[in-house]
Amino acid sequence: MAVGLQAAFFSPKIYVATLKPMRSKKSQYQVTLCRHCSQYTYLNLMMTVAMQVFKKFCFIGGIGFAIDSVVFSLLVMVTDNIILSRLVAFWLAASVTWLGNRLYTYRHQQSNSILYQWYKHMLSAHFSGAINLLVFFGVKDYISLPIAFCLGIILGLFSNYFLANRFVFVSNFK
Repeated sequence: MAVGLQAAFFSPKIYVATLKPMRSKKSQYQVTLCRHCSQYTYLNLMMTVAMQVFKKFCFIGGIGFAIDSVVFSLLVMVTDNIILSRLVAFWLAASVTWLGNRLYTYRHQQSNSILYQWYKHMLSAHFSGAINLLVFFGVKDYISLPIAFCLGIILGLFSNYFLANRFVFVSNFK
């Protein structure tokens, strides 16, 4: 099921719901259910939509991770400055993930200012990166390094996803 298409839930009765993008910050979707649909059906539909958005978000993040890794590796070979290489690779990857999320994951969201949206995305990417590093360095002495590394990445991912949904990719029409 894709956003903007109809979803049907087959049980003893057929439930049909239509998803439409909203122009408010409070809710991303307007869900119109038939009069026989239950609250459970509504919640099931919203969870399905949220999972679709999360899958797209993770796919774009995977592309960003690949770009980050390749650019960093190339820059390290060219220059001796590891910090500069890391920053340039991160900024390029974060910009690519912003563009990918704007065009693919959150294409139903509108924004008045592309540059302002990019700025908010970069701000949230740096904040989530800080969470990633703080968690890693905070727990690395108590658990194994690979687990600490993964824990930092997972918490950074959820922070980034939350900020993308609530701060970056929200409609700013009044």
